[in-house]
Amino acid sequence: KDIRKVGVAIYANGYEDIKKIYEKIGPYPDFIHVDIIDKTMNQNALSTKLSKLEVVKAYWPNHEIHTHIMSKRPLSCLDESIYKFSNIIYFHYESLDNHAEVVKKIKEHDRIPGLVLHCINEYSDLKNTIKNFREVLVLAIEKCGLSGQNFDRRSFNLINNLNNLKERKKFRICVDGGVKSNLISKFSSERVVSGSDVLNNESPKKQIMRLQTLSRYEK
Repeated sequence: KDIRKVGVAIYANGYEDIKKIYEKIGPYPDFIHVDIIDKTMNQNALSTKLSKLEVVKAYWPNHEIHTHIMSKRPLSCLDESIYKFSNIIYFHYESLDNHAEVVKKIKEHDRIPGLVLHCINEYSDLKNTIKNFREVLVLAIEKCGLSGQNFDRRSFNLINNLNNLKERKKFRICVDGGVKSNLISKFSSERVVSGSDVLNNESPKKQIMRLQTLSRYEK
C-alpha cells in the first residue's frame, strides 16, 4: 500500500482530555478509534463515558469514528451514542452474546459491524470465523484496555493467516495495539491504530505521517 490509514486511539473510559489530544494531532489521523472496555474484560476498567463520542465527533467532524467494544456482553454496551457517532462498531469474537444478534443490531442502525480477533487466542477456521464481516480488527496486545503495551509477536502469525485467505479481497484488516514505526513494514493491513506511540511522541503529527508512509520505504 502506498499509504496505510492511521487511526489514533482514545479511551471512552477514564479522564483523557480530548481537547489536548486534538491540540497534539489536529486533523492528521485518517480516523479516530474509540475504545470502550468494561469489567467483563478488565476488572480495573473505569466507568464508560459515552458522551466522549460526541466530543470526539465535535473535534473531528469529517473523520470516521471506529468504536471498539471490549466486553463479553457487547449488547449491553450498545447505546444510541455509539450508533449515532460511529461508522464501524467492532466487537470480540470471544463475546458471549449471540453474534448474529449483535450484527443485526448494528446493521439496523445503518452502521458497519466489525469483528475483533485477539492475538492471544487460536482460530482454527479463520475463513468461517470472519465470513460475515468485511472489517476485521487484530488486537495485537496481550491485555485488553491497557495502553502502552508492546506489540505481541503472536500477532504476526494471525495477520499473515488472514492475508493468506482466498477471500482476502472481501475484507479489510486493522491492526490495533503496540504499533510502532519499526514494526509497520513487517505486516500488511489497510489500517493501523496507534495510541501512546503517537500521543507520547515529541512530534505527534510527524509520527502519524511516518506510520502512514513508512511501509513504502522500510523492509
